[in-house]
Amino acid sequence: MASHTFGLIGDIQYADHPDGSDFSGTQKRYFRGSLDCTARAVDIWKDAGVDFVVQLGDAIDGRNA
Repeated sequence: MASHTFGLIGDIQYADHPDGSDFSGTQKRYFRGSLDCTARAVDIWKDAGVDFVVQLGDAIDGRNA
């Protein structure tokens, strides 16, 4: 039986916008830093031999033009 390895990442929320918070002002958001974080995750997935990646939520934040 074949097995598969999955990577998982949630709400990337990238925007070319200074760091701030979500629309309710309750959670800190690192808009531009989200790309670096995603790149680090991809490196880990490659090293681990991940077959599939599931991205939960928005990749682009609403503040992005």
